[in-house]
Amino acid sequence: MTTLCGLLKQDVREWEMSDSKTWGDDESRAFEVWKYYGAVGGADKDRMVQIVTWLLGFSAAIIGFYANGGLSRPLGTLLLFVLGALISLLAAYVALLYGSYAAWNWSIADRIARRYEWTEQMPDFVPFEGVEKVEKLPYVKRLAEPAEGRIAPVFKVFFCFSLASFLVHAFLMVNAVRHLAVCG
Repeated sequence: MTTLCGLLKQDVREWEMSDSKTWGDDESRAFEVWKYYGAVGGADKDRMVQIVTWLLGFSAAIIGFYANGGLSRPLGTLLLFVLGALISLLAAYVALLYGSYAAWNWSIADRIARRYEWTEQMPDFVPFEGVEKVEKLPYVKRLAEPAEGRIAPVFKVFFCFSLASFLVHAFLMVNAVRHLAVCG
């Protein structure tokens, strides 16, 4: 029995192998589909920033509560650090998950742009050529480049912040366990 997902994958493979455009060679329909996939990729990025920011905020609140002396019971402190570490790992996972979704959608948009030969919408188009201010800042230019076939830098940055938060919680957990062992 063939599933809908299997049929869609088969259609995509057939389309990739052929020279034909799709949507009846109607360029305006293809442009609407291109806009859709580009917008969905952007929405994925925006949603990831919102979710991971909230998760890291909760994680930081736990650390801040501890730093201000708000946690006096060793077992409660340990449990909160475990919760903070889990929240941090969830934030890292969300960053990678949404990064993958965005890369997938942006890749579909890139394929459509290539197929219809839309120069300005192709990922290898360089809008900064000849702009002196951008040429002097190669790091900024590198961050702005399309992440064709890979996760964009913004997702990697949030992933790294999430891992750093996890490491802080892990360090504090180890200290809380030591304190529990000493105090009994």
